[in-house]
Amino acid sequence: MAAAGQHPGDGPMASGAAAAPDDRYKWVALANTTAAVFMSQLDGSIVIIALPAIFRGIHLDPLAPAISPTCCG
Repeated sequence: MAAAGQHPGDGPMASGAAAAPDDRYKWVALANTTAAVFMSQLDGSIVIIALPAIFRGIHLDPLAPAISPTCCG
């Protein structure tokens, strides 16, 4: 039953009205999460592509055998 002064079709979703605020926040949260995941994947791809140049720049060969530390003897 409608409250006093309201008609049954006057709700927030009546006659093409905008979505309820809760529904909009769900879509905003989804859009923000999607953008964050995309940016993280893009950043990861850029780092993977740049690693050879980074290793050359700091004169490091990641595939070279490690130097074993001599400790205690």
